[in-house]
Amino acid sequence: MDKKLRLGIGCDHAGFTYKEELIKLLKNEGYEVTDFGTHSEQSVDYPDYVHPLCNAIETGKDDLGILLCGSANGVAITANKHQHIRAAICWIMNWQALPAGIIMLMLFAYLPVLWRWN
Repeated sequence: MDKKLRLGIGCDHAGFTYKEELIKLLKNEGYEVTDFGTHSEQSVDYPDYVHPLCNAIETGKDDLGILLCGSANGVAITANKHQHIRAAICWIMNWQALPAGIIMLMLFAYLPVLWRWN
């Protein structure tokens, strides 16, 4: 079996329920998943979950990441504060197009993508 990607996943309160289901799906597919939170639907500050996920991508602890939030604009801006992370909004998810990075799922609008920039 080919080595599966190590995925980090995080969300704000708007993405909690979807994150829990996505983690189950990814684990069933054989991916190693690191859950960065949040761990409930209670209102939270998304940077508390974005920064640790970005750090894991930058240090190589996770190969790719998934961030879920209502609009994803805030998480994209926050992630872009990291020197080796770039966030862009897109509508198609293609793992092969991302040599290393973070996929961000926006629950209310569209799909953004982050990737590590070396």
